[in-house]
Amino acid sequence: KPLLLLSLPASSTMDRSRRLPGSGRRHGRLRCVARYALVCTGIVAIAASVASSFVIARSAMTNAQHLHQDAAQVSGFGRVGGSCTGSASGNGARGAILPQRSVLARPALGAPSLLAACTLPTLLGLWRSEYGVSYGYGGAVAASGFLMLKVAASSTPIFAQAFCLVLYGLRLSAYLLYRELCIPKFRDFRERIEERARQRGARLKRLPFVLSCALLYLGLAAPALLALRSYAVRPSLGDPRSGLLAMLFQVLIVGMYSGWAVAALGDTYKSWHKATEGEGKVVTSGIFSLMRHPNYTGEQFLWTFNFLAGVVAVISGGAPMWSASTAGWLTISALGVLGINFVLMQATGGLQARQAAAYAGDEAYEKWVARAWSGFPLSRTQASTAEGKASGDVKVASAEDDTQA
Repeated sequence: KPLLLLSLPASSTMDRSRRLPGSGRRHGRLRCVARYALVCTGIVAIAASVASSFVIARSAMTNAQHLHQDAAQVSGFGRVGGSCTGSASGNGARGAILPQRSVLARPALGAPSLLAACTLPTLLGLWRSEYGVSYGYGGAVAASGFLMLKVAASSTPIFAQAFCLVLYGLRLSAYLLYRELCIPKFRDFRERIEERARQRGARLKRLPFVLSCALLYLGLAAPALLALRSYAVRPSLGDPRSGLLAMLFQVLIVGMYSGWAVAALGDTYKSWHKATEGEGKVVTSGIFSLMRHPNYTGEQFLWTFNFLAGVVAVISGGAPMWSASTAGWLTISALGVLGINFVLMQATGGLQARQAAAYAGDEAYEKWVARAWSGFPLSRTQASTAEGKASGDVKVASAEDDTQA
């Protein structure tokens, strides 16, 4: 239906809007939703193409290096062990002379590069305060994942973890852009946040909050960096046949993609429902018939599985991974997953409290609350306390929203 609306002539749409009160605005929203869906599809297709190119190029490079090493080793054997021909002792000499293929050195991703990837997009918060926790969030996660793609291309599971970060960041940014361009309520919402930020003083006063957000995003990307380092030490992490830990790592990566899919489906379905049924109606069908807040819950799953995958990677790496550097990255990862889960739980609890007040006495709403899973919210009292402590901040404005921010 939305794709057909995109092809309708302007006159046809205008005629229909004259016949049906309010239909012109609804068709405009439907076209926006359709464009958002098409943009998301394009992003996934382009990202998949780029990812495939990295994998193919990395595989070709690795095979070429292996062939070159083998050729050099065989050539060395011909010069050194040429006298040992045709005999058992000759075969033994060849086995002694020709060493086993060693693991190729993998380029390391330094902490400064990852820190820059998380900080630069977040600096958008100095321009518009809300952008630091919206486009800055999506941009930081996508940039971090993209940096790690180039290093992780030789291992499918490690590559998949980094690729999930890229997908999440790009999809979130596309969704935020759709909301800002197509839904006036969110433009007003952004301006209210900016006005409060101006009242607090100069733009540089936002810098501590912006940098704290960058640190949070660094904590979300850190588990993938730990997996990269573990794989460089012990490549068996990338092969599920090599043990239970490698298999568990891959299961957790699948869990990340499942969380990403749930969050994306929740955002898309909610946007579609509100475009067709109206902003004032609570969404209780589709995936929302099972989960009350799939966009928040899916994101919690994604980041929790991502953190657990990093822990498994460290354990798999063994003794070479136990260092002060690893302990530091684990700490940053733990702060990241705890921080984002607290923000999402706060948003979920606040949304539930507002819905309960708005739809009190509504039988359909009460039935939906009784049958659908609420996810992991803070209690009403905890959410109100948390919002009160952060009064006037961007986090409060994000929690006031009824969709993923």
